[in-house]
Amino acid sequence: MTRIKSWLGNGQNLPISADQLGQILARELPKVVDQASLEGHLPYAA
Repeated sequence: MTRIKSWLGNGQNLPISADQLGQILARELPKVVDQASLEGHLPYAA
């Protein structure tokens, strides 16, 4: 949580490892896709 707090606001951001990034993506990416595809498909650009 301290690392995430370092990214909010001003000051130096603490790094994360590739493993931590992979864990975050694996957990959060499906949620993002679900939000982007509320009707079961991605919206088409006009």
